[in-house]
Amino acid sequence: MQKQTKTPVFQEDNGTWAHLTKLVNPLICTIEYGRRTGFSSREEAEESYQRSLVSYHDQLSKLKKERDMPFTFS
Repeated sequence: MQKQTKTPVFQEDNGTWAHLTKLVNPLICTIEYGRRTGFSSREEAEESYQRSLVSYHDQLSKLKKERDMPFTFS
């Protein structure tokens, strides 16, 4: 039996690749989770995931600066 590892990039049942996403909702100060689908290769999905991760960290930093929050999300 092959051990499955949890990864934010995965192949869907229809053969396309997808990745999980995290977005900051600045209106209610929450993190929203989702996924982007339809990539034809693992490499495309991984590149998109890395871009979304950078965007998420930028959104989080911006929110912390705007709200002057002394804490982080968990």
